[in-house]
Amino acid sequence: GNMPLIENASAEDVEKGNHFDAGDSSILIQIIDEGYEFPVPKSKFKEVYKFHFCDYTTQRAPYGASAEHEQIQRDQAWEIANLLDYGKANNMNIVVHCLYGRCRSTGVCEAARSIGYELVKNNKDYYPNERVRDMIKDALKR
Repeated sequence: GNMPLIENASAEDVEKGNHFDAGDSSILIQIIDEGYEFPVPKSKFKEVYKFHFCDYTTQRAPYGASAEHEQIQRDQAWEIANLLDYGKANNMNIVVHCLYGRCRSTGVCEAARSIGYELVKNNKDYYPNERVRDMIKDALKR
């Protein structure tokens, strides 16, 4: 199809350029834990957006509900939803990374797929963070 593409990546992938060539009109979404440095991308992206949040979900917080503030927040989910809408409207490919490219980034990928983005297949584990996926999907339905 003629839909824009999205691929999940790790921080290291982004540093090394180990992801599909997203082209000239592309978006990089960077997600990393609070207190971590964002990797410097090897490839050129037209636009880069940075988010700090952890890979917790309500079910999977290491120390109970006190981790709530470190999870994705509603305003971050809205901002990512807006980026997905904007990218789709302008036919922009997206690379989205988290630390390992397995959970937070794939949560974003799942939300993107719900509005027609096509997933670039790779050999990574694919375990979408449910809170990330669901909050962004909710924001996309507004």
